[in-house]
Amino acid sequence: MSWDIIEYIIKMWCEEFKCSRKIDYIVSKGKDRKAAGDLLNKFKESKLHKGKNTEQILDALRDFFKDSLLIQDSWYKKNLTLSIINGHINQVSQHIAELRSARRKIYADNEKKKDLDAVGKVFGSEIKEAAASTVYWKPKENKKRKNPRLTKVQFIKQYTANELSKWPEYKENME
Repeated sequence: MSWDIIEYIIKMWCEEFKCSRKIDYIVSKGKDRKAAGDLLNKFKESKLHKGKNTEQILDALRDFFKDSLLIQDSWYKKNLTLSIINGHINQVSQHIAELRSARRKIYADNEKKKDLDAVGKVFGSEIKEAAASTVYWKPKENKKRKNPRLTKVQFIKQYTANELSKWPEYKENME
């Protein structure tokens, strides 16, 4: 294994550490070189990174470092080093997986909010509220009732947004 790659990994770690913690990382030459080499090997051998080139693995390692520095566990916040990451790779990976899962959920929620805002702009706040209360917009079973008089929101909930163009006709017939 080339010392240049090991030195580059240590440099990446130092950059991410400084960016996250606002202090310089004090390199322990022997321990950090060994840990960087071990981490590189673990990433190369992992199923997730199998078949990737060195540049892609180094990018994944940088992302791993960034996320490891976001771990909220107080012990990891105080003690995180390359050798700790290497020695506790499964625990650190678990924390990172939880962080990334939360990040995906927040992203999905933000995308849903953007979609709902767009619905509100096009169809009005009543429809936005109906859309927000429905997980998926899909047709509900059409149950026969005696002359039901639906509000616009109830109409959307029952017939979905696909039938929105029929709302004026429905409203006219119900008056």
